[in-house]
Amino acid sequence: DGHANPLKVTLAYYKKARELGARFLTGPKVERIKKVKGRARKVITEDKSVFKAEKIILAAGYESRSIAQKIGIDIPMKKVLLEVLVTEPVPPMFYQMLGTAAADFYGHQSKHGSFVFGGTSGMDAYAIEDENNPTLSKTASSICRGIMKYFPVLKELNIIRSWGGYIDDCTDHIPVIRQVEEVPGLILACAFSGHGFGISPAVGLLLSEMALEKETTLDITPFRYDRFKTKI
Repeated sequence: DGHANPLKVTLAYYKKARELGARFLTGPKVERIKKVKGRARKVITEDKSVFKAEKIILAAGYESRSIAQKIGIDIPMKKVLLEVLVTEPVPPMFYQMLGTAAADFYGHQSKHGSFVFGGTSGMDAYAIEDENNPTLSKTASSICRGIMKYFPVLKELNIIRSWGGYIDDCTDHIPVIRQVEEVPGLILACAFSGHGFGISPAVGLLLSEMALEKETTLDITPFRYDRFKTKI
């Protein structure tokens, strides 16, 4: 977490999954999940294709909320815009992954000298609703000011590129990873609140165990969906 390259890691998982027989269907988005006799049994896409399964894992980031709502399940989360900045290379200063409790700054210096920093700008309400380019010039400058609070020595560095995206931030900042009792057959894996990439290998193992109805390697009680229910 903080060091692995997301592009290389996800591509490696994709290639290995293909080798093991997994199928990847890209293109039309999932429109809804349909229940049959009270169980989640069908996934319907925008082009009206229908996929049937005994178990359905919903792991679509913030979009999981709208899909789950169509079968009466709501995950209390919001989307938060994060942006990553890459600087020009400079001589080595430190290699450790650093971050603040407020999550307004995190990052490290790469082996070739560039700093890779991420942060929140507070400009979410003004971001462009565009999947391909969710950033604004204002967001990058806001994050730079935040970084300079901790590392004023970097103030003269040039930013060579940046990218942004939305995370699914849960109301208690804890993921939802659990079967849904109200809808048998449905397994939720969302609301990762910025920690999805770092814990994804363990989460993948747990999801496979749940789908196969095995005892999970780790206790997933803290991540249950019903923790949001009002207690009487």
